[in-house]
Amino acid sequence: MGYSDRERAGPADGVRILPFSHATIASLRSDWEDLAASAGDPNVFLEPWFAQAALEIIAADEADIAAFLAEGRLIGLVIFARDASYAHLPLDHYRSHLHAHQFLATPLVRRGCEGRFAAMLTAWLDSAPAAVSFCRLTHMSEAAAIRSALEAYCLGDNRRCDIVHRCHRPAIDASQDADSYLESHISSRRKKRLRRLGRRLAEMGEVRFEQLQDADQLERWLDEFLTLERKGWKGEEGTAITCRPGESVFFRQLAAAAMGRGQLVFSRLTVDGKGVAYAFDLRSADRIFCLKVAYDADFSRFSPGMQLEFHCLQTFLGDPSIRFVDSCAASGNTSLEGLWVQSVSIVQMVVARKGLRYGLPLTAARLLEQASAAGARIIRPRQAHRKLSPAMEIPRDMKAPKGMETRT
Repeated sequence: MGYSDRERAGPADGVRILPFSHATIASLRSDWEDLAASAGDPNVFLEPWFAQAALEIIAADEADIAAFLAEGRLIGLVIFARDASYAHLPLDHYRSHLHAHQFLATPLVRRGCEGRFAAMLTAWLDSAPAAVSFCRLTHMSEAAAIRSALEAYCLGDNRRCDIVHRCHRPAIDASQDADSYLESHISSRRKKRLRRLGRRLAEMGEVRFEQLQDADQLERWLDEFLTLERKGWKGEEGTAITCRPGESVFFRQLAAAAMGRGQLVFSRLTVDGKGVAYAFDLRSADRIFCLKVAYDADFSRFSPGMQLEFHCLQTFLGDPSIRFVDSCAASGNTSLEGLWVQSVSIVQMVVARKGLRYGLPLTAARLLEQASAAGARIIRPRQAHRKLSPAMEIPRDMKAPKGMETRT
């Protein structure tokens, strides 16, 4: 494994701390690809091609890569940053690094190596600069094998390891067949409404559901997708991808890389050949991660976004190679939950350095957090379901009532 000259060796055995850069990604590429393919918990957001595209929207020196090696083989990888405060207290710590288009940060860990990774991560944490008190692992799947392995290891090591936040977002267990899912989980009222909307849309022209297969058409689909997004409510709010040039480069690089690897699932609904709704999703192993949706505001009375979601749902359920679909949408998305009746639990986990001097400040911070949260519930009870962490877009015809938006 050929590391960059800028490599900064971590003091813990087997851990290498490297700058998050194009050079580092190039040096790790083959090993990183092998790790991603062998991960017990697939995470498309931590695959090297996704990370490389993300460098277009991440500032230089904003994050580092922690590479965990055992017997010369890469067994785990985390992209992290260092923060100087937590819960309004001056508590220096490491945390998972995320950007605006990343919705899962579960570490990539080789299947069967979770216990070894947990031991190495805690050893690395214990050998960090004295000011660093803990490591905060955010946006982790609670069902991930590494989450339970870390908890078990820390329990045996007499070390603080707490889940400090938990939320649930819509998901699909795609191991069941489409007919059974639709019969058991989608209400007759909702199915009737979708059929009615479909008939009304068909009055406007021939309606087709399509998935991109031809790489030569990718640029055209992207142009149409970005145009619809800019034309809609995100354009009005200045948050569309094309409102930020760096994000346009990121998105196009990401799409091209995913298409070339067979990991892009790009779907659309057309009326007489014109795209009226698009869904941009990514695949990793047997999982689908849903990122972006855009729709034509001129067709909003037909709910094209919801109709497209329904078509995608049936397609995912009809593919035996797909086992799980993560909406990447925030909690409280009642419109999406009407179709996506299952959920995935996403947690934030804090692993402390060993020793009382590190555990006590963390306890104080947790108490402060809990008191602050309790006060917020008392003062602002009606805001409990306000906008949560960003996830994928909800077209206006799919959005929750004002004040309850959940996608950006």
